[in-house]
Amino acid sequence: MKPNEVYSWTPIKETKETWNIDFVLEAKGIYWVDEEKNEHVTIKFYADHPVDFDRCFKFFSVWFDDKPFMLCEVAGRPDHQEALVTNWKTYDKAIAYIKSLSNEDCERRETIDPDEDCEGLGEFYGTHVSAFYNSDGVDPKYKVGDIVIVRVPKSLGYKPKMIETPVHITRVEPYNPCWTYHGIQIARKCADNGSFRWVDCPVGEGSIGAQFNDEEVVGPYKGED
Repeated sequence: MKPNEVYSWTPIKETKETWNIDFVLEAKGIYWVDEEKNEHVTIKFYADHPVDFDRCFKFFSVWFDDKPFMLCEVAGRPDHQEALVTNWKTYDKAIAYIKSLSNEDCERRETIDPDEDCEGLGEFYGTHVSAFYNSDGVDPKYKVGDIVIVRVPKSLGYKPKMIETPVHITRVEPYNPCWTYHGIQIARKCADNGSFRWVDCPVGEGSIGAQFNDEEVVGPYKGED
């Protein structure tokens, strides 16, 4: 994947909060900038999802005015925080501007060609950003309010038996690579005849959690008894 391809994507959100690139600036001590004074440096996110207490999926570009100059990947831990500079001249201007707001020293980084494929660009713990981000926009297959059949483990433990159960979708997060849908399990198949038994099952009870993804959805619920 080429950096210039990423720069053409429509971001899911934008911010001028430069603390997102503290690890890039490598300033001595605590790096801090008054965000209200930052008029020129913009961070455009293409993914921003918490995974657990330590890990996350953050994939974003950094721009100075209307010129992109850097791509960043942050997975939450120090061993996966990458910054790829694609325009050194613009990078220098942006760093000089940030330094004018903060008076901190910054380290110079290597420049890469924005039109060359970058091995590993957009990969997070074995998952690639292209698996859940579509530069033309994401339109989830199912919507809030839909009832779908979800394949879930019957119980916790090693290699549990899988069953299929209806779930009411309560929230949709199209840019989340791990858990696209949030829902409440509303029925389970009876063991005796295989029919659905309707129950009021709150999130987290039974054997289905609050979150599931496209791979776990068998299809829409058709109202079988």
